[in-house]
Amino acid sequence: MKIGIIAHLKHPIQLPFKGGLEAFTYHITKHLSNLGHEVILFASSGSSSELPIKPILSDKHYDNKTGLRKKVKDLPSEYVAEHHAYHTLMSTIDDYQFDVIFNNSLHYVPITMAGMVKTPMVTVLHTPPFYEMELAVSQERKKPVINYVTVSNQSKKNWSKLIDDCHVIPNGIDINSWKFHKKSDPKTYACWFGRIHPDKGLHFAIAAAKLAGIKLKIAGGIADQKYFDEQVYPLIDDSIELLGLFDQTQLNDLIGGASVCLVTPVWEEPFGLVLVESMACGTPVAGFATGALPEVVAEGTGFLADPKDVEGLAEAIVKARKLDRQAIRAYAEANFEIKDMVDKYQRLLEEVAGLTGIDAALKQIAANAKQSDNDQKSPTKEFDLLRKAGALKITLPGAALDFNKKNMAALLTFLKDVGKANLSVGRIYEGHINALYLIHLYATEEQKHVWFEEARSGMLFGIWNTQAADGIQITGRVKQRKIKGSKTFCSGAAIVKRALITGNVDDAERKGWQMMIIDMDKIPSRSIDSNSWKPMGMKASGSYKVDFSGYKLVDSELLAKPGTYLTQPYFNGGAIRFAAVQLGGAETIVEHTIEYLNSLGRTDDPFQKTRLANMVTQLHTGLQWLEQAGKNYDTWVDDPNKFEDLIAFANMTRVVVEEISLVIMSDSNRCVGARGLMAPYELERLNRDLTFYLRQPAPDATRIKIAEHFITQFTQQNA
Repeated sequence: MKIGIIAHLKHPIQLPFKGGLEAFTYHITKHLSNLGHEVILFASSGSSSELPIKPILSDKHYDNKTGLRKKVKDLPSEYVAEHHAYHTLMSTIDDYQFDVIFNNSLHYVPITMAGMVKTPMVTVLHTPPFYEMELAVSQERKKPVINYVTVSNQSKKNWSKLIDDCHVIPNGIDINSWKFHKKSDPKTYACWFGRIHPDKGLHFAIAAAKLAGIKLKIAGGIADQKYFDEQVYPLIDDSIELLGLFDQTQLNDLIGGASVCLVTPVWEEPFGLVLVESMACGTPVAGFATGALPEVVAEGTGFLADPKDVEGLAEAIVKARKLDRQAIRAYAEANFEIKDMVDKYQRLLEEVAGLTGIDAALKQIAANAKQSDNDQKSPTKEFDLLRKAGALKITLPGAALDFNKKNMAALLTFLKDVGKANLSVGRIYEGHINALYLIHLYATEEQKHVWFEEARSGMLFGIWNTQAADGIQITGRVKQRKIKGSKTFCSGAAIVKRALITGNVDDAERKGWQMMIIDMDKIPSRSIDSNSWKPMGMKASGSYKVDFSGYKLVDSELLAKPGTYLTQPYFNGGAIRFAAVQLGGAETIVEHTIEYLNSLGRTDDPFQKTRLANMVTQLHTGLQWLEQAGKNYDTWVDDPNKFEDLIAFANMTRVVVEEISLVIMSDSNRCVGARGLMAPYELERLNRDLTFYLRQPAPDATRIKIAEHFITQFTQQNA
């Protein structure tokens, strides 16, 4: 993957670390790079040269001792400088062509601008909610495009009022880089390390150590001078030793020699890397039961007191010193190894980028295409593969092909690839995408939450519009509506869980052509007529007749107002999606033709070369049409002045792909001869499937509409 990591800019990402976020960013960048990913870290200029840095903020005025940026006349404030650094980055980040953005900035600008970029984003919430982030996240959630992660269940809970689908990946450290100390130093002492800041509660640790009668050694930089001067310094005496900022080797010796490590946050500590670093050294923990500490400090690794309870903390110090250091180290190894953390992030990044096993899934689907055609059963196995690969949720908010972003060209390419693997699977999958798109366009926020969560859980959606002779009617009074009638050509009828269907309604509240989403688990199997599907091609699509008679509708299943289904430009403009699947079928015919000729040693024949040249030229013409159709859709779909142009181009794309496919099949048959129409040769199935799938409604009317559009346009331009 190509990954863009956004760091926070308060401190450079360098050793020794100012805090846990710097350590996390440093290690995740190194590990992802070592795994072979192409990584760029956007950070301040003073960050470690060991990392693949792209500086976005100068550290010229950064004071390494205080961890502050010096105020210089005419120099913008830290706030404004960070704002412009992130704004500039987000304005150009798509130019890097990342597969995914990995945002660790804890800044509102990347979140606020996430909806303006095409690249999918993962954002890690390393802290409890604070004002600027709350505002940004609350706005982003109105039209979600980001995948959120946090570091503990407690942190997830803290963010739950704003984010209801946050992943949890606990932090980890390189356990082997921390030397285990079987015994503590004979000169008994406790240690405390971290940023000297009010949030970390050092003054409580000092008071408790004195009460417990144990020396306390302190390592860390002063992050808040006023706090240090007023609440820490007055407590310093011979029992307290200030050591300053340590590197990891020095910290390892300090922690490992301590009989107990004090961890005293007075805020909602989201994780607490100091806990795990202490455990890695074998040193037990005494701390406050706040934030994620009760989650991280398991039985046998430490004792926790109520927050700000000095006496309770002193008792915890005494008890913790007696714990088994070897067991503490073993617990850290089992639960907080950085390789496990990196693996979880890598899987999530791949999923968000749309790379999780999809290529492998499509290869397996292609390999099984012949068998699925022979079985004439629904492609259950194929959709299990797509489900596991994340393809059923690839267009949901925050995913790689999120509908909220301008991704139509990429979506068309993906639909083509699915069609290339198996046209029947492609037809059903296109229906899934179309249904989710209509939900994206027209559903209420409450409906989106329900249906998108169902898709995220792996449910397959479908869309069936073709009326049977006994077409769909919605009968009954308001609140007591029932469905009467059937749909035909219901692709994937046996495996679709949520079917978007249309039918006529005429009651006191609604009149016209109504969309509704049906729970297929409530449709009895006898209502799905598999005997109605006896086609020449596309057998595996299982496009049966389904009788919905007797289904009791509830209001929450009604999608938008009657008549919305035919809204332009979405109705006709959607033709580019089935055209993409068709072109995938044509592409695989080209490849199988070349493969067949290679097997016979016939690719040197000049007549075969001529035919292949024509096939490949036709294919690449289609690919260019498809790419431009996607770009035009993204550019024109929000501009009412361009709706007619969008519809015309979609119609032309549909027509061109049909004609290209017919030419490719014709030339393939000339190349291969009768075998292209004979089982068990693969080309026989491919020709049947594509021939059948090209038979879409109203092909001649579509051509007439194209002509009318350009005649009108020409007449107006020359009036």
